[in-house]
Amino acid sequence: MLHFMSTSFTTCQGFAAVSTATPFDAFFQLQSSMIQENVRIATPATLHQSRLLHISTDHYISTFTPSVTRRTADGEDRSVPRISTGPTLIGCMIGYNTLLSDFERPLDRTDDETVFPTWTGCWKIYALDYEHALRPSHRLVPDVEISDEHWLVSYSPQTRSYSGIDGGEFFVDSVRQFRRRGQWCQILTVLVHVEDPEGLFWDQQHHLEAGYWQIEVSYQHARWCLQGQGTRSITRLNERSYQTVKSLALSSSVESLRPVSMQWK
Repeated sequence: MLHFMSTSFTTCQGFAAVSTATPFDAFFQLQSSMIQENVRIATPATLHQSRLLHISTDHYISTFTPSVTRRTADGEDRSVPRISTGPTLIGCMIGYNTLLSDFERPLDRTDDETVFPTWTGCWKIYALDYEHALRPSHRLVPDVEISDEHWLVSYSPQTRSYSGIDGGEFFVDSVRQFRRRGQWCQILTVLVHVEDPEGLFWDQQHHLEAGYWQIEVSYQHARWCLQGQGTRSITRLNERSYQTVKSLALSSSVESLRPVSMQWK
């Protein structure tokens, strides 16, 4: 069953007037004015979901520690240690930025130190519980309007690290590229196995329940893709169909060149 997603945020306007009653309040008041004026505070109540998503080619991350990662984009804030997450899977894919270059990596090459056997062609979906998150503005993260990136930060002993539950996995089965009106267009066929019993949001319009899904999407780094207009079809699969397509798509040796994005930090 598909559900619809609505989003709202607690803004930080006038936040400094609130007494520091919680560890998060104290953390926030220690941030620079640049940060305070350019983030919104998100909670499970304002986002209408209890977990945020993180994707990785590494399937064995046990805990996440907020940090300034090596994958920070040009023009992106580097003053706040964080875990980059998102409310939607498509937003994580856009913010991840190297999805298609990872997809093009051969699965059957080995090259000394670059060998890393956990790169199987699938991306792991981690679902992280949270009480507070920061949603940066475009002044802190230039592509936030198309990725809807949210930061999980350390503001208490309990949030020095976050444990991600198994949200599932996904892989890209095919990419079709063509021109329309002088512009390149890409159609991705993505297969998703949702493990989290709560399901997850594919985009801001479509919620996927636990199970197996095939999605066709016009994949562009654009806000309309995040909002759901790029999603062309969503089909529920049974496990046998999913595994058949997966074995055909990823039948090469699991040893491969280690993608640049293999380590999330």
